Amino acid sequence: MKNCDITNKMKDYLFLFDIDGTIMDSNGYGKKAFLESFEKLFDESISFEVSFSGGIDNVIFKELYKNFNLNENELNKWWKKFQKIYIKNLAEYSKTKEWLLYPNVYETVKYLSAQSNVSIVTGNIEKGAKIKLKKFTLDKFFHTGGFGDKAGARIEFIDDAIKHSEKY
Repeated sequence: MKNCDITNKMKDYLFLFDIDGTIMDSNGYGKKAFLESFEKLFDESISFEVSFSGGIDNVIFKELYKNFNLNENELNKWWKKFQKIYIKNLAEYSKTKEWLLYPNVYETVKYLSAQSNVSIVTGNIEKGAKIKLKKFTLDKFFHTGGFGDKAGARIEFIDDAIKHSEKY
């Protein structure tokens, strides 16, 4: 009887999961796909270190864009073009066996999604996040989330994840 009470109470909880460095490791292939996509789009070589740790995809893109003194009035147009190339590259890199799911993640997410609510909060653009989740069949547990498509700060996509989860 106690276990049933705990299960019923868990339905009121929302567990938020980040992707990179929390549930999986793409062993640098996510960063590689991002940078290669930028270089291909603009025919520019990135010869300096770009930090992705805790980053937000659209913010990283904007910083790179500004670093190369590209026309700010065309930023949105280039962001859309970039995403198409990036998604294609990321999907291709997702086929590598070098991507790792951290131990017990699948079992934990499966359990929590059956007992409560789970959602993604990530700096990845939504399509990129879905590629990463699908690689390990985690996509079937995460029906909503907050993503780095347009957020300027982490709190923005955390708020999005909570709002979308409440609606879901």
